Amino acid sequence: MTLPSFGTYSLTISTALYTVWLLPQILYNFRHHNITETSFFMHAFIMMGCAFDLNYGLGAHLPIQYLWVSCLNLTLLIIQHYQWFSHRKTTPIILYWLLLSFLVISLITYSVLSHHYNWTTPKNVILAFGWLANSSFLLYPVPQIIKQYHNHSASGISLTFIFLSLTLNMLDLFSAYALTWPKPSYIGPFILINCQLILLYQHYFYHARRNNAYGKTSTNYC
Repeated sequence: MTLPSFGTYSLTISTALYTVWLLPQILYNFRHHNITETSFFMHAFIMMGCAFDLNYGLGAHLPIQYLWVSCLNLTLLIIQHYQWFSHRKTTPIILYWLLLSFLVISLITYSVLSHHYNWTTPKNVILAFGWLANSSFLLYPVPQIIKQYHNHSASGISLTFIFLSLTLNMLDLFSAYALTWPKPSYIGPFILINCQLILLYQHYFYHARRNNAYGKTSTNYC
């Protein structure tokens, strides 16, 4: 079997995994009934990234699988967005929540109307959607890393979500190498792999320190 064949298989696996990428974090939020340890800006970057990605996919006429992943992740993010709304009284993020809601609704409305009425979106606007989506996905771990550093706690993010993200980034990097994609395709996965490793380090470091302080084993891992 040739390297490009492995790259194709890797791409297929990552596409399937992206459909459940956000599910561990959503379930984690439900289980622990507290989302305040999670960075709202991480949520915002991912949500905006998916909204930009949907517009990019429709404008560039990408395969239905691509659009399916964007729509499914947006659906899961709407659930998480509601979770943030449920904690609006305990977190000073209501204005940010409203602004994010307005921006995402505007982008989704534009994508639906442009597709329904066959509007011709200028090529530079489509490319801008693509770049904005990539930038959002590239930056999303940074707010969480910073928040965990300041709080000396990693209890706001699911360990399963981190491992799944790391797996996806490694698959993306391998696919880019095996399918000889342009060099910029290597940069995003490489940076994100390092971000996920930092999140993993913070998770185990802060949990170990808390366990030593309280003399018990934490079960806050899934």
